Amino acid sequence: MVLSTKFHMKMLGLAGQGKGSQDQTAQNRESGLGALSGYVNGLGMDEAYGLLRPQLDDVPIPLASTAVGLAAMAASDIPLVALGVSNPRTWGAEGWAADIIPHIIYGFVTVSAYELLTNRD
Repeated sequence: MVLSTKFHMKMLGLAGQGKGSQDQTAQNRESGLGALSGYVNGLGMDEAYGLLRPQLDDVPIPLASTAVGLAAMAASDIPLVALGVSNPRTWGAEGWAADIIPHIIYGFVTVSAYELLTNRD
């Protein structure tokens, strides 16, 4: 974990105090915060798509799905890079695939659900 992330964890009062089980507690908190930020990112993208889609009727669904997925990917990856938690230059093809594929699937599911729930064609 990067110093800046540990600094933020300490500032939030979430960092462990020592080694061993307390270090495991800090790792669990970091993992939980990562999952929570994923939920916030997903809900935010859903909200943004729901607000923007009525103004973008001429955008085909496959393009909208890809755009939503890539926007969600950017929203999750940019903070990682900005905080120094990860460096995409070191990911390799397998790492990029592990990042892109779930986000594209998320975009497809988000757009499909919106289209089904709003009875759009």
